[in-house]
Amino acid sequence: MYFRGPGGVPFFIAPFLSAVGLWRFTRPPRRLADYDLSEFVGAIVTRTSSYLGSYGMGGPGFVGIRVQRSSGSRVWIVFTVWAAAGWLTLDEALLEDAYFPDERTDGSRAFVPLTTLVGARLDSIRLTPDLAELLFTQSDSPRALRVQHDSSHLPVHRGSKQPKLLSPTEDLRDAVIVSQRGNLWLNG
Repeated sequence: MYFRGPGGVPFFIAPFLSAVGLWRFTRPPRRLADYDLSEFVGAIVTRTSSYLGSYGMGGPGFVGIRVQRSSGSRVWIVFTVWAAAGWLTLDEALLEDAYFPDERTDGSRAFVPLTTLVGARLDSIRLTPDLAELLFTQSDSPRALRVQHDSSHLPVHRGSKQPKLLSPTEDLRDAVIVSQRGNLWLNG
């Protein structure tokens, strides 16, 4: 049996350290809805990513924004919808992170990179079964990052050409989590 751990640790301690690491690694992150949302008001966006999450062979394309709270702690707020960049809008514009350059030539739609949120201040959060919305202020202008259960305003799936649909029983409050790190793994 192979155990990884820091060098110089006696062999009989390695299994204990591995068990602690596995326990810590496999704990599911908490939903944003389970926090006191006032803890996030005033947080500043320090980083964004549209490719968080892994199942060992690739990634599900979770979207995360890393924020620094007023307490000084930094956490990721992660939208865990598969290929989330294709579900999210920023100020009613589509996130260009989800689309190939040739797909962004449609002049009837606006596209914006997720990175434009860096430096924005989080003002409020609204979470319902059908909506997850984070409202920001950036350069004295309001910004809204939003995912909605109703996807009629979004382009269809690239491959199937079918509309993007969530199950009627899916609750968007379950799709937004808080993680200390951006390294997220999915269960089998």
